[in-house]
Order: sequence, then C-alpha cells, then structure tokens
Amino acid sequence: MRSQKLLQLFLASSTLALVGCANVTGGGSIPSANDPDREARFAFVMHCRDTGSGRVVTGNFEYHDQTFARTASNGDAAELRIHGEAIDFPFDGTCADLAAASPDMAAYFGSYTPQPPDLGPGGTFVLLVQDTGEQGPGKVDGFSVFLTGGIFDGYSNTGTLTRGQIVIHGPR
Repeated sequence: MRSQKLLQLFLASSTLALVGCANVTGGGSIPSANDPDREARFAFVMHCRDTGSGRVVTGNFEYHDQTFARTASNGDAAELRIHGEAIDFPFDGTCADLAAASPDMAAYFGSYTPQPPDLGPGGTFVLLVQDTGEQGPGKVDGFSVFLTGGIFDGYSNTGTLTRGQIVIHGPR
C-alpha cells in the first residue's frame, strides 16, 4: 500500500521532526479512503519560525472523511472528523535549512482531537504534503494523513488532490 510506504519512509528519516520545513497552506479534497468515488476534505496551515532555541513549527488542520466511522464513546457511529495541532517545540537547525533539503514536500506531526471532542480519545497525526508548483486544473499536489492512537487509530489516506491546492511558501 502506497500510504504505508510513505509513512515508513518518513519514519525512517534521521529525525522525526519536519521534512521541508516552511510555511505551508492548503485546502481541498482527495479520494476517500473507503470509497474513491467520494471525497475526504481537508484544510491546514503550518508555520515555521526560527528562534534562539532552534526552529519551531505551529499550525493546525481539519480533516473529514465521512466514509470512515468508528463507534464513539456514547455508542453511536462517529465519522472521521478531526482537528489537529502541530507539535510546538524547538528542533535543531533553521527553517531555511529544511526548506532547502526538500523544497516541494513538507511533513508535520502533532496531536488530533475528534470533532466533537466527546466522541472519544484523540491521538497523533502525521501529515505529508507535496506542492508540485503547478497552477490550475492540471495541478497534481499530494496529501497524506496517518492517525495513531485514539478513536481513529490506524486510519490513513493518501491521494492526489481532486480539488484545491497546497502551497509551500518560503520560510519566514
């Protein structure tokens, strides 16, 4: 499965921090994990800033795949709808160093909370994105999300955007 290979590649990197650190924004949809004729929707913003202690990444993202459901803590079916927050602590190096290493890709990780939060426990996420630099309908940006822990443990989805755009801006 392509998503498992992408996650293994990311986890095999020398640091589980950030790949291609930059300011990254995006929104749109990819094919749903369980039904490629339906869409999983997302929106995110991640920012990298240099501090005296190293680079710090902040940001958040929203993700919704209505074809994937788990049983909520109240016993009802809960479709996958989450809010994620990037890990906010310093890593070695600068934002420019990482942006130069991988200018068209970025990866972030952090914690997620189901929406609404009372559906059950949250967990962690890894978000991988690719900005091909193209504009318009032929644009083929990529988006992958991996969830561990919490009510949506084990969920992953990878695809080329069917709508929307991902933009990796230069570091600030």
